[in-house]
Order: sequence, then C-alpha cells, then structure tokens
Amino acid sequence: MYDEHFQMLTHQRNRLGHLDYVLLEHNQCTARGTLDEHGHSRKHGSSSPSTLQFAASAPWPVME
Repeated sequence: MYDEHFQMLTHQRNRLGHLDYVLLEHNQCTARGTLDEHGHSRKHGSSSPSTLQFAASAPWPVME
C-alpha cells in the first residue's frame, strides 16, 4: 500500500491553505479534499504507484 500527501504553494513559495482539490487518474476522480492551513493535503492511498493529476482553484499553484 502506498500513502502519499502533498503541499501546494504559490510561485512565490507561499502556502495555499483551505483550498479544495481533486486528484485525477486517467481523467477519473480518485480523491478530493481540502488543504489544511499549511497547504497540506490529507494522506491518499493506492495499491500501486501511479501518475496523478490535480485540480485546484488557486493562483499559480506548485505541487511539492
């Protein structure tokens, strides 16, 4: 089992908190949530490693 989480920042490295996000795998929604006050997502699990896309309403988001 793989557990992953991410943090979203602006291009100026400021944290983006309290934003809603969606994770997509092959254009299908696999998870959704809200970033905490530091811009971190909750943990998301999967049975195998995969490439995910994300969608969020934010100015210049950068994922770490």
